[in-house]
Amino acid sequence: MKILTSNQSPLLPAYLAAAFAKKLSRLSLLVPPSGALAIIALIHNLLRRHPSINCLVHREDGYGTEEDGSKAEKEIVDKADESEETVTNKSSRKPGIDHFNNEEINPVKSNAMRSSLWEIDTLRHHYCPPVSRFVLSLENDLTVRSKTTEINVKDFSSGSYATIFGEEIRRRVKQVPLAFYKTTPTSLFSKADFVGWTFESEESKGK
Repeated sequence: MKILTSNQSPLLPAYLAAAFAKKLSRLSLLVPPSGALAIIALIHNLLRRHPSINCLVHREDGYGTEEDGSKAEKEIVDKADESEETVTNKSSRKPGIDHFNNEEINPVKSNAMRSSLWEIDTLRHHYCPPVSRFVLSLENDLTVRSKTTEINVKDFSSGSYATIFGEEIRRRVKQVPLAFYKTTPTSLFSKADFVGWTFESEESKGK
């Protein structure tokens, strides 16, 4: 709870907010849908409070440029990299590789600013419709605070499969997929689909 409260300050360095957002996004892949909804709400508020980490949403190659973060933060990250990186792993930086170290305790050395929130993009294809719909809110320009509002995380703190299902069945759907048949089907499969197979019951054969 202390960590969540401290992240409400807009004066935190970008690498710290980015590391916290990356930890949450990685966790969203392992939790049930109710937990994923709460994590998306937390990340939404983080991106809104810290515009300097919005580059994590729109980055595609998973590698940060020199323009990411402030000059002071880049100096801190560069010093940490120089103490740990060798010439070999410097040359191994390739597009598509996530440089974030989820096991690193020190946020400075986690390389969060050089990563991207690809985990959140994965949730766009989540099997639970509320999760895939809610994650689309992160595609808005959260840097414009006058046009966006923070999400109340308490609304998702008591979520469960039952509450999600209850909201879905009460939701009004404007368009639903329909199956149209020229003739009423008499079986699940046609005989042409499985040559040599028969789907008639023994009772129908006797008749």
